Amino acid sequence: MDNLSLSGKVAIITGSSSGIGRTAAILFVKRGAKVTLHGRNEAKLQAVAEECKKAGGKGNQVLIVAGDVTTEACRKALVEKTVKTFGQLDILVNNAGRLLAEPLRDITEKGLDTMMDLMFKAPIFLSKAALPHLKKTKGCIVNTSTTLTTENFPGFFSYTVAKHAIDKFTEYAALEYRSAGIRVNTVKPGITETNIFNEVFKGDAKQVKGFLDGQKEHSMQGRCGHPDDIAEMIAFLSSKAASHITAQHFVVDGGRANYFHHGVKVPVASLDDL
Repeated sequence: MDNLSLSGKVAIITGSSSGIGRTAAILFVKRGAKVTLHGRNEAKLQAVAEECKKAGGKGNQVLIVAGDVTTEACRKALVEKTVKTFGQLDILVNNAGRLLAEPLRDITEKGLDTMMDLMFKAPIFLSKAALPHLKKTKGCIVNTSTTLTTENFPGFFSYTVAKHAIDKFTEYAALEYRSAGIRVNTVKPGITETNIFNEVFKGDAKQVKGFLDGQKEHSMQGRCGHPDDIAEMIAFLSSKAASHITAQHFVVDGGRANYFHHGVKVPVASLDDL
């Protein structure tokens, strides 16, 4: 069997109504997995379910569970409905998130709590709820983090701290869940073209485009990431091909970290100089 295949696997992907989560869900279905879609907007989830069908998924291959993953009721429903519908759980992708532009000098308790509740506490307690089922299948957990944890990009303190915390959770969970045969890894996207920036720029498409265009020169590949780039890594880490990989953090940023560090562009030799 193809080691990249996800045939026979069942996955929960939080935050799959748009962006990286949406793209990962479609890719998982293409590779044979049954997927529970999650988000707050049921209409958007229905649209993603239709895209999954167009990608070759069958009607019984996708389940929708709408709700706020920061609540215990939603997390319980995600796990219980998935197992009741599909009979098992093999993969948990903790992807739900949002970007908050809040400089440290203007930090609020509400902002910090929002980031920590959504991108740190929710993955921890959803993983805990999923643990008995992942233990049965010797499954895996993939957490979505960010390269901002090493870039120190100004203005996003609460977001970055929450992602730092999830990175440490990955390492701790991999250590403590190893006896159950459960692997835990993190994917760390660089600047990726998703709708996560809409909130920061208050829906101003021109500002979003200007920001993303300005970031392209900081990548070795001359472009920002695409959701497909990140989804491929999530799918790889969820597959048999990654069976000996755990407690790791995988950067997917087009070489940005090596090319642009702390706001200083690092010169790259041309081929003529080599």
